[in-house]
Amino acid sequence: MKKILGYLLILLGIVGIATGIDKLNAPIIKAVPFLAKFPPFYVMLVGIALFLVGIFFILGSGGGRQFSEVPIYRGKRIVGYRRLR
Repeated sequence: MKKILGYLLILLGIVGIATGIDKLNAPIIKAVPFLAKFPPFYVMLVGIALFLVGIFFILGSGGGRQFSEVPIYRGKRIVGYRRLR
């Protein structure tokens, strides 16, 4: 779930960053008209922030960390396993 949210934030961040580029500003403002209320520089800063938060969510969700297991011996027989972090 965090990865999906991360990808969504990255996508919104890219759109926000693109509003700071003059050639891409007009088509994005047509597609998302409420962005015209704000100066493009501030929208670009928010886009950079969203992009970085999205990266944090993607990298932060480790996706099931695996522990290594070592055998516990009693004599020559294995009686169990211990998990190492």
